[in-house]
Amino acid sequence: MKKLSMKIAIIYNSLEWCEQQMKKILHKKGHSVTFQYVNAPDPGSFDLVFNRVMPSIAAKDQKFHQALYKEYLEELEKSNAKVINSLNASIADIDKLFSTDCMREQETPTPKMYKANLRNIDMITQKLGFPIIRKPSMSGRSGGVIKCNNMNELTKALFLDDIVNGYVVLQEYIESVVPHDYRVLVCNGKTLFAISRSLVDGWLGSISKGSKPFHLTSIPTDIEKLAIEASKSIGAVINGVDIVVGKDGPVVIENNPTPNFRKSYIDMLGFNPVEKIIDSVLEGIK
Repeated sequence: MKKLSMKIAIIYNSLEWCEQQMKKILHKKGHSVTFQYVNAPDPGSFDLVFNRVMPSIAAKDQKFHQALYKEYLEELEKSNAKVINSLNASIADIDKLFSTDCMREQETPTPKMYKANLRNIDMITQKLGFPIIRKPSMSGRSGGVIKCNNMNELTKALFLDDIVNGYVVLQEYIESVVPHDYRVLVCNGKTLFAISRSLVDGWLGSISKGSKPFHLTSIPTDIEKLAIEASKSIGAVINGVDIVVGKDGPVVIENNPTPNFRKSYIDMLGFNPVEKIIDSVLEGIK
């Protein structure tokens, strides 16, 4: 039986290798694909919508309007389109504090996190101690992520002029007991693959900042379970889950519902991660 062709939209704010691959692969499978720029979306009728609005780009885009973005996703969900990821997961993608609150509500192990300002800084440091991780609430590729070892470093970090959208959050520092972290790709409630990343300066897992990635042919059971649990907590169909193993066990550092991939991942993994994700998504909506 011939498979039915779908009308598919890819919402984006930056067309990179990953988005181009999505369109190419979906075209090969016989589907009609349209790119929709997030700041000027066409409210057309679609069977399937991939949300590829990346926080790392939105955080620096003065034209990006969170309220209009959420309103557009709400309208899509009211239509008959299958939206991946959902409104809830998309909000978690652009608001790390919301993502953390979702996980803590479901008792998923994750570091404590607070919205920061000069009025509550003393309270936060008393609760978390040092070091403290400073992050923009909306960011990606480790942009603006700083390890602050004392109050002087933290005060300087709070005044950095790198927040166009969102606000600053302070996260509890979890020291890894192993020399790497985990990035686990979850799709439709199952793990598709995972990598480990060496820790830059002994604490930061970030390929953008120099971490060396390694494909894991097997995933520790507790890591896999935690990644699936974290994805469910925010309602994500697709999610890249960052996990660190601390002295008390593994914890979710953050969720990444719009995981990005470079062409070099194909050689590292031995397969095209974008194609693997698309196959899983299409299988899940049959």
